[in-house]
Formats: sequence, structure tokens, C-alpha cells
Amino acid sequence: MLSSGLDSLLTIFPRKKLVQEFVADGTAHRFSIGKAFQANHVYGSIGGTLPLLETPIVGNGIQASLGVSVSTQFHPHQNIAVISTEFYVDYLLIDIVWTDNIFSRLVMGHTSHHLGDNAFAMLQKTQPVDYSRDYVEGFVGYANPGLRVYAGANYGYGFVVDHPVERRWLFEAGAEASIAELGPGLTGYGALDIKIRQELAFGSTVRFQGGVQFQNGSDRLFRLALTHQTGLEERGQFHGQRLVVTTIGLIIEF
Repeated sequence: MLSSGLDSLLTIFPRKKLVQEFVADGTAHRFSIGKAFQANHVYGSIGGTLPLLETPIVGNGIQASLGVSVSTQFHPHQNIAVISTEFYVDYLLIDIVWTDNIFSRLVMGHTSHHLGDNAFAMLQKTQPVDYSRDYVEGFVGYANPGLRVYAGANYGYGFVVDHPVERRWLFEAGAEASIAELGPGLTGYGALDIKIRQELAFGSTVRFQGGVQFQNGSDRLFRLALTHQTGLEERGQFHGQRLVVTTIGLIIEF
């Protein structure tokens, strides 16, 4: 009886996430590869989120997870292979589903961004940017079948761009919607994500994504997606620069 009671209060390595990654967030933990239309650039990432513990003692459930991913840009047909590499480690994610529609997320993590070994000559850079960010962030959101909206803020308590940065806030909001049911598990969707950076005069990064998603009832999903990004670069090696890029690619989440 004691074992049964403990099992009902605590699940180790739960099979499903309480909160899925934000669809149009360019730094979410997932597998992805996308080809840019503007040039012979390919953007890719590899990673995921692992649920560790879950308990029903708060709201409709509280879950602790770990998230890790690496993203990169490379040129397949040039002498230079890898332009830049970005590492993201969320060593604590706490997701709470308060009601059938309201959720929150608390994250503590670290990111650092680096140039590829032979990128200096092509980019005409004499030295890399020393970019790293230790942060805590929080989100609240509303979800129902076919729609999800969220908003939150990230505070970089250890934020370095060649030297410590005092303007440490990053604000983020987004929305996701199912547009059409195309078949069993197959959905047409659209998503928007906006980030605003205090250290760059509250400049923004905006990402639109639309495509087709297949999900079989588990956390595993596949997307064929068209993504358009405009505004400030998210990659630290190009901090302060602006980017307009459209990609088509494949996204996989587990």
C-alpha cells in the first residue's frame, strides 16, 4: 500500500511533457534542419527536453525537466563548414499546469555562443565575441485545443558580451494556432514568437512559422515548416546585427 501511495504522488521519468516547447521559439530544445532561401546557408539544431519528476500535488500537475541543445549554421558547398555554434543548457525547468487552460514555466539555464574554427577569414573577424548568459526566466500561458498563447521574461544575472552587461532583461511572447485538420494526427498550423532585448535599446527578434505537423498522441511530433525571421540576431557572435532569413525545413521533437 505504501508503494502504491508513493507511485500516485511521484512519477520518475514521466512519459509525457506537461508543457511542449514553444513552436516558433528559435532557441527551443529540438532537432531541426532548415535551408535558407536567401543563400546557401543551412541552420540546424540537435537536442531535447527530458522530464525527470512529476507530481500532482500542485494544480493539475508539476513537472521538473532538463533541457539541452546545440544549434549551428553551416555552408555545405564552401571551404568553411561551420559558421557558429550555440550551446543551450536549461538545467532546471519547472512546469506547472494550474488548471485545464493555465500553465507556467520557470527555467534556470546557461547559454554560450562560439565561432567555427575557420570562420574568421570568411567573416573578416579578427577575434570572436565573448558571449555567455546565465539566466532565470518565467512564463505564463493559456492553452486550449487548437490555441496557445504565452508571455514571459528572462533575466541574465550573469550576462557577458565581451564585458559584463548591465541591461539584462529579455522579454518574450508568442501565439500558436491549429489552422486545419488535414487527417489523423495531421494538422496545419501557424505560430509567432517575439523577443525584445533591453541591452539593444529594446530591439526585437520576430519569428513566424507555418506548416504541417504530425503527432501520434505522444510527445513525438514532426513538422514540415516554413520559418521567417526578421530583426536582431539571436546568435551571440553576431550580437547587435540584424537578420532577415526565410527557411524551409524539418523539425522533430521527442
